[in-house]
Amino acid sequence: MKLINKSSFKIVLLPMIALMIASSFCNAKDKGTQFFWEIRSDSATVYLLGSIHVGKESFYPMADVIENAYNKSDYLVGEINLENAGIEDLMQKALFTGPTTLQSVLKEENYQFLKHFFDSVGILPMMYDRFKPWYAIVMYQGMNMGSETDISNDYGVDVYFQNKANRDKKEILELETPKEQIDYLIKMGDYADDIIEMEREGSSSNTAIETHNLIEAWERGDEKSLMKYFIDVDDNFPKLRDLMIQLVDERNVKMTQKIEEYLKTGKTYFVVVGAGHPIGENGIIELLKKTNKYKIKRK
Repeated sequence: MKLINKSSFKIVLLPMIALMIASSFCNAKDKGTQFFWEIRSDSATVYLLGSIHVGKESFYPMADVIENAYNKSDYLVGEINLENAGIEDLMQKALFTGPTTLQSVLKEENYQFLKHFFDSVGILPMMYDRFKPWYAIVMYQGMNMGSETDISNDYGVDVYFQNKANRDKKEILELETPKEQIDYLIKMGDYADDIIEMEREGSSSNTAIETHNLIEAWERGDEKSLMKYFIDVDDNFPKLRDLMIQLVDERNVKMTQKIEEYLKTGKTYFVVVGAGHPIGENGIIELLKKTNKYKIKRK
């Protein structure tokens, strides 16, 4: 089993990716247990929703327990405020500006794999040769989803709640900064050949079905199934364990510290993070439980 599949990066990373590509679809409106928790201190409440960053119009409104929690919260908290996402800065860091090309920094077989795909979808060589490896990976993974899924990042869970907060004039806070998220994307470039080799190994699989299965696990609140996209390790790609520690575990620690700051106030916060962050032994929920300070209930 692979350490990271095509869907994994798009759940771990990030609202930034969702602003450039669409990656999954679902309808959780009438589902049961969600990736949704209530965390209480003596003075404050944090509602934590593990989300996906894209969706369909039929996805909304969400379950009453989630909508009601949002309504009673003083603040909406996202990984980032999408209005401050810094897409121009992101794109400046996505492209080579000098003589360096995508072909010159990748193994030839990996470059040819991406070249074949980009040629097939009509991207010109003069464009994709300027892609930095991490951006080429993001573009490949996003465009390889196919149009048949009929999904849009406009209906992402984070977008939905940030639009609601703007309409309601509810203040939006950030767990991370846009610069931090861009830096996480750039780190993918250090592992580009491993990631592309993994993509080559799994290129015969049906990405839409794979993603659909992942989203169904999210809809069911099936933590065990979802965790395989983040924890299971393929010995063929040991370096990717280090990347996922950076993309998930290290960020979880920082997010948990921020949430603990909220729990020292007298306010109520509605926090929306990618579905991979609350779960698992190194997830936000377990990190909070280990403090023995809070009452935590899955809703």
